Amino acid sequence: MKSAVMFKNTKITSCQSILQKNGQAVCMAFQNGAPKPVDLGAKKSAETVALSADQFKVRENLHAGMLKKPLERYHPNSFRSRLA
Repeated sequence: MKSAVMFKNTKITSCQSILQKNGQAVCMAFQNGAPKPVDLGAKKSAETVALSADQFKVRENLHAGMLKKPLERYHPNSFRSRLA
């Protein structure tokens, strides 16, 4: 270790070494080894289906007599709002 004489026998955990410069103690920072791991999951989009794929997918023919109507956004004239 390249620490100053008075710091040779001390346990230093906050920096790599302590040097004397103009009568003052100066800490040398640790060298950055490997970069921090990057979480790839945080960069992924929450969208699982593309907007165009959702808009242009083949849908079943909707009619007012259906017993199980698919969920969709509210629209006053939608088939889900009509009675069976």
